[in-house]
Amino acid sequence: MSVTETIRNHLDRLISENKLRPGDKLPKYAEICDRFGITYTTAQRSFKKLEQEGKIRIVNGVGSFLNGGDVLDVEFYLQETLFDFAELKKILSEISEKHQLNLNFILKKRYLKKELDASASTHKVILSEFDPWMKSSGPQMDFSCFPDYGDFMSEFSEAVPERGGTLVPFYCLSAQGAVNLPLLKKTGFENRITELSSMEWWKSFAAACRRERIVPAVKNYFTDTLWSFPLQPLAEIIMANERNSVERLFRTPFFHTKAGKRMFRIMGDLHATRNEQTPFLDGSCALSFNIGSWISIQAGRRGMLPEAFRIIPKMCGKRHLLSWRSVPLQAFANHTVTISEKKRLWLFLKELLSRETQKKLAALSGMISPRKDMRPEDHPWMTREDFRWFFPQEGTVFLTRDLLSKEEIAVLAALYEQHEFFGANPELIRKCMDEKLAVMQNG
Repeated sequence: MSVTETIRNHLDRLISENKLRPGDKLPKYAEICDRFGITYTTAQRSFKKLEQEGKIRIVNGVGSFLNGGDVLDVEFYLQETLFDFAELKKILSEISEKHQLNLNFILKKRYLKKELDASASTHKVILSEFDPWMKSSGPQMDFSCFPDYGDFMSEFSEAVPERGGTLVPFYCLSAQGAVNLPLLKKTGFENRITELSSMEWWKSFAAACRRERIVPAVKNYFTDTLWSFPLQPLAEIIMANERNSVERLFRTPFFHTKAGKRMFRIMGDLHATRNEQTPFLDGSCALSFNIGSWISIQAGRRGMLPEAFRIIPKMCGKRHLLSWRSVPLQAFANHTVTISEKKRLWLFLKELLSRETQKKLAALSGMISPRKDMRPEDHPWMTREDFRWFFPQEGTVFLTRDLLSKEEIAVLAALYEQHEFFGANPELIRKCMDEKLAVMQNG
């Protein structure tokens, strides 16, 4: 064993015994020489190697210090609609304090910024929920450089993308249908809507809603974004049942079909809104085509009684359809961030994704953990049998975000707007949507 390894092991033992903490001053070279029977030059050379590794920090004329004593700012970009930032920061700070990581978390809304500043002028680490369109002025961290990366990733579902070691899992979101039971009772459909599939009942249901002056459902629409396509959740359900398959689901002809005409007719019965979840949670509409597992936690916070709604599955025959999205994390750090600081971040991430912390995050947000050892019952919000529809089951068919690319969504949304807001002929719009879809898929 080399002298450097001997000294490193000695420091590690002191750390494990809580006799040495990040930022503590290390013994002088003379003490090291006496303890290990080495020359001053050898001690100096070994300390220099430990500094290059990021283990220690040498300040000329002052002494040597165990690294990690300086506070490292971590900007964390998240979806605030899922997490309560104040509560989440408590969980993150507990992790830092438990492992003496000296990390200062600054939580920010992800959707407010599309370019992250990790330039050489900023000494900080940036964590963000992965977005392929997100840009950064600094290099992305490669987590595969850590020796235990492979073992760590094996603890998670195969559905979590690796992307060359630049991503680690964080949480999963799933969505199903939901019905407002008091409103359904008024329409006489209380026991008639048990799933979302071919929806032959829609025409009579919409008529019953009109008689009772009830909004049947709403469509989410943002004209100020490129990737809001309110027709997609309904289209996926109807066409999966029409074709009895989700394989290449959006292959043409898709919209310029009888099923496509039916989709447009149903959309005409829906009320437009900036946020499709709000009317359902407010109790002002009877049905939602696509509500996330977060409702298990947030419905009560927004005043909706648990007995007022029921989750209903999306189905294709006897097969369970599950709208599913994995949300991994990416990190950016410029060259001023040391190896030791990156190790501190890696230790934090491993604790963030531990079973214990994942349960806390699930209880806070209603998310689904990507851990293989987390069963549905291990999620604190899984308190009702109908919530089980949010989890994959044997034979589940996944409706993932990549069924349509963002470019395809942008084009289809722009065309749909011509019908929705400007009265364009629906037959021509549906034909044009298929033509554009075919060009993008074959080009």
